[in-house]
Amino acid sequence: MIHHANTLKNKTGHNYLLLATLPLFVIGVFLLSGCDHASTKLTVKTAPAVVDNPVKESQLTTITLTSQAEKRLGLKTTTTQNQSIGRTLTQHGEIVAVPGLTVSVTAPVTGKLHGSKLVSGRRVSKGQTVFTLMALPNDTSGLGADEEVAVRQKQLAVVQAKVDRFTELNKDKTTSDRLLQEAQAELKNAQAALEASQARQHFLTDKLTAADKPHLSVIDIEAPLSGVIQTVSATPSQLVSGGAPLFNVTSLGTVWVRVPVYAGDLSSVSGVQTARIQPLGENIDAGVRMAKAVAAPPTANPQAISTDLFFAMSNTDSAFQVGQKVSVTLSRGGSQSGLTIPASAVVYDIEGGTWVYELTQPHTYTRRRVLVSRVVEGSAVLVKPLPTNAKIVYVGAAELFGTEFGAGK
Repeated sequence: MIHHANTLKNKTGHNYLLLATLPLFVIGVFLLSGCDHASTKLTVKTAPAVVDNPVKESQLTTITLTSQAEKRLGLKTTTTQNQSIGRTLTQHGEIVAVPGLTVSVTAPVTGKLHGSKLVSGRRVSKGQTVFTLMALPNDTSGLGADEEVAVRQKQLAVVQAKVDRFTELNKDKTTSDRLLQEAQAELKNAQAALEASQARQHFLTDKLTAADKPHLSVIDIEAPLSGVIQTVSATPSQLVSGGAPLFNVTSLGTVWVRVPVYAGDLSSVSGVQTARIQPLGENIDAGVRMAKAVAAPPTANPQAISTDLFFAMSNTDSAFQVGQKVSVTLSRGGSQSGLTIPASAVVYDIEGGTWVYELTQPHTYTRRRVLVSRVVEGSAVLVKPLPTNAKIVYVGAAELFGTEFGAGK
């Protein structure tokens, strides 16, 4: 600082000005450093979150039971082990109706439908009467209904007069019994023709009576197979023409599962003969059914780069519906080693997390979080493995889960 002051003196010659300003400069630096020190003391760091009374998860998931409670819950344990598990591929699939098992029912003749209202989704059995069709009486005269009735009435009157005349002549023995009998038979035919024409007239005007039904043909429209009504094209009291579609029924006793497989995986599953089918959202190994590969018309989706495989599955209990999405597991051939436990050992929490109970000490069970990769023939393969030879509850795990959360007895 002195050297700097001498330099200024040599340049300006006003050393008294430098001496006057030097104390002010020192005081300013002192004040600034004091302010910085004060502000540093006032700054307090606040934590972004505060947890009161923290407890480890392991301390919350340990259950200690008495021997009597263990027997009542029926707990059984097994040890985790490394197994050679077959390689699989899990895909989504879709339930579809079997081609050829959907039948369209049509009206055999022109007539009027009778019966209860039919809706899509209704289940019917083979031979069950779905509609009753009252056939339209034949019009052989070419006349309208009213004109035909009038003609038939006149014909009946003529035949009646003929019968009356032959009856009087027969009394006088001036005609034979044979002519009288023929006239009486003609009278019956005329009467029947009149009643049929009247029934047709009432049919067209929707004024049928009980006396008209014997003169009309009634046909039962039956379900050709057991299944589900898919579409309905007619309703009761509707006049339909011969050949008009009435309804479609699809058999769901056997359904197909369509499985789109990515082209890169197709070669590894092309020879698969069976598939494991499971409804979406079910627990591990729950509701699984086996389906057999079938030869179906080749279909593919170029945009998804996938080819469809088809499998036939029994559905006599109607557990699956057409269009339903399912999970499909296919064998890819070969095997790989992995830590496995029985699928029954896995329990689910409300958020879908997977857990098992490990016997850590006598009568003491600890709930462990696991991550299940897949299930193969009742064995769950773990991605996040437990220690080898750990004792896991595989019978009564659900009861333990209920005991822990207050639902058990």
